[in-house]
Amino acid sequence: MENEPIPFPSDVYEKVARDKFDAEMAAANARLKSVSPEELDAALSTFTGYLRTGWTTGGGRRLRQFVWSLWNGWHLVNLFDLSHSLDGALTDAVITIFRAAMVGALREDHLRCLLTESGEMRRWEEARRETPEDFEVLYPPPPLDPDALRHLAESATRLEQLDDASSLGVSPPFVKNCTLSRDPEVTTAPQDDDVSNEGEAKEKI
Repeated sequence: MENEPIPFPSDVYEKVARDKFDAEMAAANARLKSVSPEELDAALSTFTGYLRTGWTTGGGRRLRQFVWSLWNGWHLVNLFDLSHSLDGALTDAVITIFRAAMVGALREDHLRCLLTESGEMRRWEEARRETPEDFEVLYPPPPLDPDALRHLAESATRLEQLDDASSLGVSPPFVKNCTLSRDPEVTTAPQDDDVSNEGEAKEKI
């Protein structure tokens, strides 16, 4: 039964477990209250006001990526770029909003209101209408250009192939027949003659 009490070896164990649980809950509640509603409202207002008119600027692009990532978890965010490119007021707002998200004080209705009042929801809808049916809506634009994204996709595919090969207990094709020396930068690959002989053997088969 789902509601059956957890059995404890003794009353002492039960008291320790309950005390630890109560302490964790008290700490979580303290973290939640560490972001006051007034502080969070001020940060959200700063974001909203800036994105209404400054959404095309470099700072606006970074804020859009940050907010949309909090909204649905799909968008890429370059935290290095974000942490080095905003003025003091926007930096304080980012810190407050992210802390609120981490402790559970930032709610869905907060983000929905921000995205709606700043014009971001409308801009996303415009981007969706202009995007062909079989393509993803890239709004806001990712922090990588198309060439970098293609290279990232190729690297991700290679990593997936490595993981698949490892799970099957086999060596990836590009590692097979290679001998690694004690020097990590030196790799001994098959010689041309070996490759030629292997090709001849396959032809005979």
